[in-house]
Amino acid sequence: MNASKPSFIDTPYFYYDDNVNMRLKDGAPSEVRREFNRFIKAYSDWQRMNVLGLETPPPVYLDEIEDERGI
Repeated sequence: MNASKPSFIDTPYFYYDDNVNMRLKDGAPSEVRREFNRFIKAYSDWQRMNVLGLETPPPVYLDEIEDERGI
């Protein structure tokens, strides 16, 4: 996930609700909604992968490295 701040955050359409969830006000332009939806999807995908432990690379054991090198 990209660490840069999305531009929709600086629009007057963006707010956090009482539960600190990210929201857009009604009437947000389509480009703002599109960026918001892409961000939320990317964040959800990242969060799901992270919870499942799929964001971290698989462990590499020394004997595997030695076998690949023929040592």
